[in-house]
Amino acid sequence: MTNMVDKICPFRYILTFVVLLIIFSFYSCGHDGGGKKPTPETVNGDGFVELTLFDEHINEPISNVEVLLTVFNSSKETFIKSDDKGIILITELNKDSFPITFNIDDENYFEKSVTIETRNELPSTINFVRKRTGWEGGVMNMDDKTLDECRIHTEPPIGIFVETGEDGIFELISDNIDEDTIYRIVVEHRDYEIGEWTNIKSQKNSIISLGWKQLQSKIEIKPDLEENPNGGSRFRQNQPLPKPLDE
Repeated sequence: MTNMVDKICPFRYILTFVVLLIIFSFYSCGHDGGGKKPTPETVNGDGFVELTLFDEHINEPISNVEVLLTVFNSSKETFIKSDDKGIILITELNKDSFPITFNIDDENYFEKSVTIETRNELPSTINFVRKRTGWEGGVMNMDDKTLDECRIHTEPPIGIFVETGEDGIFELISDNIDEDTIYRIVVEHRDYEIGEWTNIKSQKNSIISLGWKQLQSKIEIKPDLEENPNGGSRFRQNQPLPKPLDE
């Protein structure tokens, strides 16, 4: 009998060890006593988040620009670069990651920080403002009527010209503008005398307002004639005779 007990005891130890191993493995796989351990919940349910970066002025996607992503529950900061369509892809973002902050620090855009407090506030696009140097202004006639199709250029030239729109407004923007140069902004229209703004300076990464410029209509001088009943035309009565050419 004693020999039989001695033989059974090792099996009891082995069985106990196997049971403990199974229990340990069960809990280490994520069992919490009430079901499967919850995994991080992605923002859109697909395991990633897409945002599009837009240029606020031209309302077009910004490609190949880096933004810095800061996540609330992480000390790690991540640089993400937009693709050719202006899209940035964020992975492993869950509901506990918020608030998150986007920062852009690109030489072509003004620095901007965007903080999103909750996942429900997550936008599909984020707008950034491009750094631009130049002037804006408007053109009208002497009756305060706005003039479209006015050609605008600078002296000395900066390599471009623009035209006013239906509202008479224009923007003259260029990377060739020199802060140390004094410019004349020249306005031309087929029906009006040339106008200009003079002694104009610029400021890098700023749009300077020039205000409105009024143009004088071109006056076509015609002799004051009246129809001659006998044919042809004649000067009106009491109108001075034209001076001889040799005077």
